[in-house]
Amino acid sequence: MAGRPLPFEVLAVSEFIGREIKAGRLKLRNAGARKLTYHDACKLGRHGGVLGEPREALRALGVDFRETDPRAEMNWCCGGGAGVFLINRAAGLRQKAFELKQRQIEATGAEAVVMSCGSCRLNFMNGQANTGWPVKIESLVELVGDNLAG
Repeated sequence: MAGRPLPFEVLAVSEFIGREIKAGRLKLRNAGARKLTYHDACKLGRHGGVLGEPREALRALGVDFRETDPRAEMNWCCGGGAGVFLINRAAGLRQKAFELKQRQIEATGAEAVVMSCGSCRLNFMNGQANTGWPVKIESLVELVGDNLAG
């Protein structure tokens, strides 16, 4: 903005959720002993530095959280980053990247993968449709919303 800092802070929704939980302003119910993992989106994780906040939310939900290897800023792209999921000629590369993520997630033993990025979620859903992959794909925001403490 004209070379000056913005007069407000811009946050990703997963970043906001994690901060509110950590500050004690957002309370969640225990979501049970579900086995979940988290996919760090390139633009949120490596580019935006939003790494701890989604994990804060998953811990607050009381789930059996299982990290992928690699994780956080070393996490692999799912193949859908920067809107690549919309480029038809990239379909083969996208699918190969999804298959890599699929193996990483399966290695955790998680029953569901949670994500904060719509592009990643669409790419995972496309890969799932192509392979019949049984692992559930969930939104962090929906998971938090479904487990708000009354």
